[in-house]
Amino acid sequence: MNTAVRRTVLQRKVDAARDEQFARAMSLRKALRLTLPKVADDLFGLPVSVIGITQSLVPQTRLVDLFDAASLLVLMDGPKGAMAAVTLNADLVGAVIQQQTTGTVSPPPAAPRPPTRTDAALCAPMLDAVLARSAALLEVEADRRVFAGFKFGARVEDVRTLGLALDAPDFTVFHLTLDLAGGTRQGDILFCMPNPVPVMPACAPPLDQHANAPRLGPVVLLAPTELTAVLCKLRMPLSQVQALKAGDVLPVARSALRETGVHVQSWRRICVGQLGQSGGYRALRLQLGGVPKPQLHSAEPQAHADPDPAKARAAQPPEVGDVPSGPAQPPPDAGGQLAPFSPLSGTDAARRTGNAEPTHNASFE
Repeated sequence: MNTAVRRTVLQRKVDAARDEQFARAMSLRKALRLTLPKVADDLFGLPVSVIGITQSLVPQTRLVDLFDAASLLVLMDGPKGAMAAVTLNADLVGAVIQQQTTGTVSPPPAAPRPPTRTDAALCAPMLDAVLARSAALLEVEADRRVFAGFKFGARVEDVRTLGLALDAPDFTVFHLTLDLAGGTRQGDILFCMPNPVPVMPACAPPLDQHANAPRLGPVVLLAPTELTAVLCKLRMPLSQVQALKAGDVLPVARSALRETGVHVQSWRRICVGQLGQSGGYRALRLQLGGVPKPQLHSAEPQAHADPDPAKARAAQPPEVGDVPSGPAQPPPDAGGQLAPFSPLSGTDAARRTGNAEPTHNASFE
């Protein structure tokens, strides 16, 4: 019980100390209230005191309603293209101009004159210094970014143009009521600052919402694919293709056995191989390296230079064993050991005859 009471007392002391620290912390309004009189005194020697200050969050669509067409309208350039606005009423502008030109401030006239570009140029150093010094006083980074980096940009002629130049969705508006030169005049100044975009801490890595999601790569690699071995390609008229029937004989180049193309489902040729057999089954030994360009062979009968039928029969290569026309069956499991690969008998026979590119016949079934 004593431990619980002691913890409660300590907690109250910690809360009180934290509340006191928050009360002493520099706020946005406090920074402006302290900075503006000091800047006016340092730059112009103008006595200024803040008699009222308000802070509000205003959407961009309602911002124009706060502007006074008779005031000096100033556009402030900020970091990364941000735009802010400052308006100064005629009494404040007149006091700043008189203090810089004559050294004294007189009561306001009955009909104030419209502000000019010269007025904006004479007020620009005060606006730049107020925002820069206010940002330096703030301790919280989010508050500091409200004022930091903004400088005088240009004077704007009318309220509508100023409203169109401000494109941020929301603005923090500070309205300060000022006593000038010991009560000689009363000024109003409006700071319309765009709300800064929140910045993620540099040490915090970006959240990966798909960190635990299954990866697509391993799933795709397990998907079945179909490879087609193409012995050769023939060029023939469409009428001849339509007339093909079981038992017809087509001429096939001998090199097709050594350059059998391997195609994917889109009929793109990915590699070549040598047609042969392994363990009593049809096999294809793949070749590494570049893919040779497939050659189209004509199906027309080839003319021989030697008209002697006897010599022609002697030069004809031996018959090649038929390749089964049915689908290839995978060899039985041999415990990871593949049977020796051997080319088809016709290929070896072609090498023995010395004919590099003979032609043999394949039956069409």
